Amino acid sequence: MGLAAIAIAASASAATLHYDVSAETNLRYHLDCVSGVINCNRTSFAALWTALPSQDRDTVWLDRWHRLRSSIRTRPFRPEPAGTSPVPFDTALAGDPAGRSANTLAEEEVLNVFRDRFETWWRDDAGAADHLRTFTTGLAHSTRTIDLDTRMAALATFYGVDWRNLGDIPIALISADRRYSGATHGEYRDRAIYVETLINESAFARTATVAHELAHFVYAASSRAQREQVRAWFVDSESAVALPAYALFNEAIATAFGNGMVERALIGEERFARMLRLPQALYADTYIDAAGRAAMPLLKQYLDDERELDREFVDAYVAALAESLGPRLTDQAFWLRVMVFASSSSTLWSLNDMVANRVRTGSLLQDDIGQGCGTRCLLKRYPELPGIVAITHEKLDALRGVVDDRDLAHIRRLSFLHGHAAYAVRRSDRSLLFIAAGSDDAGVAIALNSMLDFGRIFEGPLPQG
Repeated sequence: MGLAAIAIAASASAATLHYDVSAETNLRYHLDCVSGVINCNRTSFAALWTALPSQDRDTVWLDRWHRLRSSIRTRPFRPEPAGTSPVPFDTALAGDPAGRSANTLAEEEVLNVFRDRFETWWRDDAGAADHLRTFTTGLAHSTRTIDLDTRMAALATFYGVDWRNLGDIPIALISADRRYSGATHGEYRDRAIYVETLINESAFARTATVAHELAHFVYAASSRAQREQVRAWFVDSESAVALPAYALFNEAIATAFGNGMVERALIGEERFARMLRLPQALYADTYIDAAGRAAMPLLKQYLDDERELDREFVDAYVAALAESLGPRLTDQAFWLRVMVFASSSSTLWSLNDMVANRVRTGSLLQDDIGQGCGTRCLLKRYPELPGIVAITHEKLDALRGVVDDRDLAHIRRLSFLHGHAAYAVRRSDRSLLFIAAGSDDAGVAIALNSMLDFGRIFEGPLPQG
């Protein structure tokens, strides 16, 4: 069905970029997107499927697809030996889901419901198949024009990886309808790269996105020992911003490389300099954009010199990011780039989506405060780990030993008085624990929403006004 995958090798001695332009991969991506399984340009894809002929039970089938395909959005907590690191997980791979459902027969049943409609659009109505043929050829041309192979080899060296030994790198090209616009999305997940493209869009315009995702792929190919060394350099830094800087690091390098250095090679110095004057010119996230800008001159020098990532680079990047952010250093969303989110009941788990969407965490570790030692032990072991606790006030005692009894009493009083309370407790010079408490689940949601609306770091009760 549809197109077969196309493999294009940059050179005989290099990794192979394996472009998957099949209808099957596209259909799966479309359903993942519109059902809310993945990050994507959901507005555009949902608009497309709204325009296609519908059937009575489409919503039921999409709900079923979501249940089958939903990934574990966060990494499971695996405790490390006491006294090792104040950060309990590998933030470098944040956003790489833990897995997909293997229930292929059930998935096939859902695919069959939508397949005929999709294939009609794919072949006839939109010309998506023809577009991806042309798009793939264009990508091969643009990557050769800027010698992406050599650039990727230098980035791999920076990460301690041999570019020649990476083998096939799967890149799924996803076609969106020409009638809908908006920002297209690229993502590295499940050891593959996904890049959205609007029909009739030039491959030249998406080459930097491909390079950005390739940077994620290469970093993920580095050894665990190498990533732990990088983490140690950040943890050992004396800078108060080192941990959020670490959470941004993977995106910072990918942005500096793809959206920065590769884009500059594509459009030229003059156009690139004009582009940089625009806000969020490198990335549509203020903190990642700032991190990419901070890392770009440092990364260029290291790649030019064929140097590997070292402590000197980390210290320079942390300092440059702090300078780049300026007054934004007091933003909650920056300090919570690495965090634990804990709730006191399963009914509060949905608040995790509010946090993920509003804060856009780089690494989000979920935990259930009611399960065994749970959050209390986690936070006691890692005093540098920031977090948010969503909790009803009758369960506040679960935080004893982490939060001072006087603070707990204050939170309980505020929650009884108002039905909800947002409160922040400083755990170290580099971390805060934000507590959203309520007399019931609705009160907890109000407290959490108020805290996120405030948007800046604070200590004690949420400031009024």
